[in-house]
Amino acid sequence: MLFWCGVGLAPVAAGVLLVEDGGGPSDVAVLLAVTSIVLIGLSVGLRSDADVTFEDLSRQLALARRDAAEADEAARVAIVTARTEIRDLKLVVDDMCARLLGSVQQTRTALDGLHTGQQPLLRAVPANLPRRAEPPAPTPPPVPPPPPAPPPSPAPSPSSGRQPSSPASGRHRHTEEPERVVARAQVPAPRNPVTRGGPSVQPAVPAPDPRQTRIPRSRHAGDDPRTEAWIDALRRDEAMRRHEEPRTDAPGPRLSKEDTSAFWIRQQHERQRAAQQQYPQPQYHQEPRRHRRREDEEYRGWPS
Repeated sequence: MLFWCGVGLAPVAAGVLLVEDGGGPSDVAVLLAVTSIVLIGLSVGLRSDADVTFEDLSRQLALARRDAAEADEAARVAIVTARTEIRDLKLVVDDMCARLLGSVQQTRTALDGLHTGQQPLLRAVPANLPRRAEPPAPTPPPVPPPPPAPPPSPAPSPSSGRQPSSPASGRHRHTEEPERVVARAQVPAPRNPVTRGGPSVQPAVPAPDPRQTRIPRSRHAGDDPRTEAWIDALRRDEAMRRHEEPRTDAPGPRLSKEDTSAFWIRQQHERQRAAQQQYPQPQYHQEPRRHRRREDEEYRGWPS
């Protein structure tokens, strides 16, 4: 900018010197010429050199590269630290899992030993593990008293093979043959497999679990037996009726799609023909032109 100002003032000073002759204007022209020279010198002195600009840009680029390298190094250090911490945490978690699995296995082995009655396996159980209480011994069921002996019946007479009638029942009973009674008395009674020769005790049969009791799919727990009996009777009647009534329609050949469509079209035409015969249409619908012509003639014949 200073250079161009000095270049602009130099021709102005030369023009003033040519036009004016001595005096004040000449001094002004000299002053303008000196000013233009000073401005041109300042512009030349203050102009930046290419080498200086290159050095300045190189210094700024070096600073930017150093900052980027420091940031990259800090990021790498943070990543390595995070990886190390994650690896340590994984080792700790694996160790805890192994300890828990070992404790579970020891507890399971101890419980298996408790169930099977093996005492050496109890050594693996920790001291603070609560032990399962032993179930009480089952008490034998009470022995029912023997039934009372029946009263002795009078011996039958050898002449008659019948037993005298009892006053309570009023019926005559036949006595069994002596050989059959003796043979039945000689048959040994079956032993109870539970007692094995001890007193005859009926084995205790547990009651069925209601959760394992299966209900038929066709019935439910809340169904009314009277309703089910009525439905079963209806089904039996329907089955008997179906079995007794023979079929009158003999199975014929299967029709194709064209035959079926023609059959339904024929049925529709027959229905339309039957409807027309039952409810005939008015005549003016069949002959609209003649009816309209008759109305026009009647309208023209009316008095205006």
